[in-house]
Amino acid sequence: MYNFGIILAGGIGSRLFPISRISYPKQFLKIFNNKSLLRLTYERVINEFDDVLICSGITYKHLIEQENITPEKIILEPENANTSAAILLSIKYILLKYNLKEANFVFLPSDHFIFNELEFVNSLKKGLNYTYKGIITIGVKPDYPSTHYGYIKLNPNQIIENNIFKVEKFIEKPNKARAKYYLKSGNYLWNSGIYILNSSYFFEDFYKINPDFRDFINLSYQELLNNYKSIPKISIDYSYSEKSENLLVVKSEFKWSDVGTFEEIAKIYLYLQENHKINQNNNEIFHLNSNSHLIKDNQNLKNKKYCFIDCNDLIVVDTVDFLLVSKKNSSFKIKDILNRIEPEILKYNVIDYRPWGYYKELDKEPNKYRIKFICVYPKQELSLQYHNFRKEYWFILKGNGLVIINDKKITVKENDIIEIPYKAIHSIKNNGDRDLEFIEIQVGEKLSEDDIIRIKDIYQRV
Repeated sequence: MYNFGIILAGGIGSRLFPISRISYPKQFLKIFNNKSLLRLTYERVINEFDDVLICSGITYKHLIEQENITPEKIILEPENANTSAAILLSIKYILLKYNLKEANFVFLPSDHFIFNELEFVNSLKKGLNYTYKGIITIGVKPDYPSTHYGYIKLNPNQIIENNIFKVEKFIEKPNKARAKYYLKSGNYLWNSGIYILNSSYFFEDFYKINPDFRDFINLSYQELLNNYKSIPKISIDYSYSEKSENLLVVKSEFKWSDVGTFEEIAKIYLYLQENHKINQNNNEIFHLNSNSHLIKDNQNLKNKKYCFIDCNDLIVVDTVDFLLVSKKNSSFKIKDILNRIEPEILKYNVIDYRPWGYYKELDKEPNKYRIKFICVYPKQELSLQYHNFRKEYWFILKGNGLVIINDKKITVKENDIIEIPYKAIHSIKNNGDRDLEFIEIQVGEKLSEDDIIRIKDIYQRV
């Protein structure tokens, strides 16, 4: 039987705002030793299965490819539709690609941190031996009473084998008192979000217990793609796990984190420092009578220095455009103010990466002007688009390109200036062998990314 690893990488990482934004969520952040969580996950399992692929929305295709993961290793969702749909699509894709009737699958979140990778892999392999008996999940033995994780209650009277049990029920994130009870009981495990299954067994069981998915389970891969917009957008926990009576759990003792809070990141940093597994810059942070923790945007704040004096138990999160200061164990409350923050700030960073390159916002005055530095990589191009509420001026700094404005084609080079009127259909392509760089000045009454109406796009974003 073939065994495949599928890494689910479609999440938006809102719990780690401001370092995580919708356009560049936490699985792509290079938090530890300049490697993203996605890259760490991929390297952790790349040699353990017959093949390992990434499933994600088309929005993140360019970010996955920047991790040196080739296009044939990426399963693209037409849109993010949560884990139930992603799991169905991945299974259909693999069975078609390898011309198989059935196979075993291990579905892994893309944004977790594993402290003991050997024990982790052994738990996965143990689960793969029992896919003929049910759908397997990995439960992690808790080492403190967390209120930020969901739990799995195992049935101690139904042991399949040593450390493999029938699942009694899934439990939402508890309050502190209940979490302490779960820890003391020994029958409750953290829900890691990992699923191990045989495709035939899963399809049969899923078909029985959830009528909303029956029509989709019987579709081919291409038919599922064509009907993806109408598939229920619900997590696998709700659509399947909480309803099935055929779930088993591997009780595991490897140390694990879902990297879901800044306190968790601080713990991981401390572990890496104590075990000499992280590159430290001792000239970056200066402490005097302080035990506070700093998490920052490493890519865009490389040379910034910090000093903490007589301030204990703080979490400080610094990005180019947003500073978060919180008491330790309170940073998760950021979710309570997200609805008060401009949607565009939640979605985009000051430096935002696109399939064609990236831009950096230099300055802005709402409803007056906005200034960006834009870099288009060689042989890449912006979508053919127009704007209803702004005009633009492009000042070419470096490189050569071809600009389209309505029916005109204009070759541009260093020091050229281009004006793009309101509602003019336009694009720019880098047809050279080096980066094309220019300054964009927007002027108008609405200066947001929402005022981009795409007509044609080689990156399938129309």
